Amino acid sequence: DSGAIYNSGFLEMVYGLETIDYTQLPANFDSYSQRDRLRIVRRMVTVMDAHTNGQDLETGRPLPVPEIALEDALVRISAAQ
Repeated sequence: DSGAIYNSGFLEMVYGLETIDYTQLPANFDSYSQRDRLRIVRRMVTVMDAHTNGQDLETGRPLPVPEIALEDALVRISAAQ
């Protein structure tokens, strides 16, 4: 029954989204390219700011991602821990 497998995987994926800690860098963060590290931390800051401002993250609309330097974003993420 592929429907049961799909539903199980979907529910596990949704559960995982609720438990992501956006104040923690991904494992092996230093192994990512400079460009990818910048994209990751900018997205992390975006989600943290949206949460702080009480924005609904379930609307499906993309959130604006700030043009913030890697070092500045890392400081903000570290301060939120």
